[in-house]
Amino acid sequence: MRKLTPDGLLSLKEYERERAQWQERVSVQKKHRRKQLGPDLTILFQSRQIILFELQEMLRAERLVKDEEIQAEMDVYNALLPDTDEVAATVFLEITKKEEIKPVLHEFIGLTDGNKLWFEFENGEKVFGECEQGRSTQDKISSVHYVRFKFDENAKNLLQDKDTDLKLVVDHKDYHHELPVERPLRDALIEDVTSED
Repeated sequence: MRKLTPDGLLSLKEYERERAQWQERVSVQKKHRRKQLGPDLTILFQSRQIILFELQEMLRAERLVKDEEIQAEMDVYNALLPDTDEVAATVFLEITKKEEIKPVLHEFIGLTDGNKLWFEFENGEKVFGECEQGRSTQDKISSVHYVRFKFDENAKNLLQDKDTDLKLVVDHKDYHHELPVERPLRDALIEDVTSED
């Protein structure tokens, strides 16, 4: 996916004028790209539009106008965009009851190690997620994680064959949940792995 560049950004003044329209467009995308996987895990499949919006929001919130400051933030957000043949996502561990945060998060330690999150086609072929390292230790885990799914040519063909069922699976300790991947999320994922833009 094409990386963000300074010439694709709006100035703070321009963005302020158009912010409501951006929020509306991104809200529609997030509605289709954000999925609940069991009671405690939410996954948001990133798009270039979502990442660009989040960058513009950060620049607005921090009032960043210097070229070097903007570039530093852009580098961070560009790292979240998927590469060729990839789907990129942000995983949120969302525990709503304050007293349950620590014990529930503790149960997710190890989620980012090995093959705990994957897409699975009806023929049994799997595309495993690879989590960004450094967001958990043996006794502590972050509530936000970044994961990438790399689709080889066969997996891309299966993804584009909409007669082939696809599901998203998480399997970690006692936390096992599956979610059918249906339109329009599937269409969005196809666009992600096939788009040159």
